[in-house]
Amino acid sequence: MSGNYDRIAHFYDVDMAQNMAFDDVGFYASVCQRRRGRVLELGCGNGRVMLELVTRGVDVIGADDSVAMLRELRRRAAARGLAAPVCQMDMRALAFRPGFDIILCPYSLVNYLTADDDLVRALNGMRRILRTDGLLVVDTFVPRPVV
Repeated sequence: MSGNYDRIAHFYDVDMAQNMAFDDVGFYASVCQRRRGRVLELGCGNGRVMLELVTRGVDVIGADDSVAMLRELRRRAAARGLAAPVCQMDMRALAFRPGFDIILCPYSLVNYLTADDDLVRALNGMRRILRTDGLLVVDTFVPRPVV
């Protein structure tokens, strides 16, 4: 999944900002600040959402499959003097321990999981690491039936 994103890591967020019909970053920040707790952003990319969460004091860790995206996120965080913990990981095989209060799946991330088994694996992994009273926020452009 990460190959195409490796090539566009430097300008990914510019394209997303131009195509976004609403302030999704503000929405995620508002949810995280109201709910509070430990946040995982899946598909954190080059930091479009995550770096804003960090600047607002949200306890967030990011995960993305693209090494180039994470490299760009780290570069941007360093340029702003921010600590932004990230790891390279496939969302279908989450290697985190349980304990997240919020998991964010922004900008239609789940639509990239085209095989039913992939979606099931990803959602089961999220359920495993999300606290019982946790919140899963999924943004998607194309609704898919999910059980």
